[in-house]
Amino acid sequence: MKVWGFAQKPKTINPIAAEVTEIKRMLTSFIQKLIAECLLLLNLESPKKEPEKLVYTQST
Repeated sequence: MKVWGFAQKPKTINPIAAEVTEIKRMLTSFIQKLIAECLLLLNLESPKKEPEKLVYTQST
């Protein structure tokens, strides 16, 4: 009977915990996508800037 009592209590807590974990997963995936996009933008911009610096250093 105690096992059923313990089993019933997490059932009321689990939906809230499941929603919290889903929100955490959504936020973490969203933040990871933002970081990945920022890194891609930096990687796309940095090779364009670095060869120009190399060209300027080589020309001078």
